[in-house]
Amino acid sequence: MTKTQILMVHGGMTFKTEKDYLDYLKTRRISTEKRQSWADDLEKKLKKDFEIIRPRMPLQDNAKYRDWKIAFERYLPLLRKNSILVGSSLGGIFLAKYLSDY
Repeated sequence: MTKTQILMVHGGMTFKTEKDYLDYLKTRRISTEKRQSWADDLEKKLKKDFEIIRPRMPLQDNAKYRDWKIAFERYLPLLRKNSILVGSSLGGIFLAKYLSDY
C-alpha cells in the first residue's frame, strides 16, 4: 500500500531591511549543538504510516516568497493526489499565500 505523503514546510525569518538582516547575522546566538525540532519528533512518530517530505527551503534566515515559491513548485510534481501540506510558522504563511494565489 502506498503511504500518504505529508509535505512539511518549515519556518523561516524575514527582515524589513538588509541592515536588519546583517545585524541579525552579527548578533544571533550560535551553538555547536545539534538542534532538535518538534518536526523531528513528529516525523519519527508518523514515518511508519506516512511518507514525510521536508524540503529545505532557500534562505530560511532571510526568506523571500519568490524564492520559496520556486523551490516549492519543484516539489509539486513529486506529490501524489491527496497529499497533506503542513506549514510551520512562516511555512504556514507561505502555504496560505501560495494556495490563495494558485
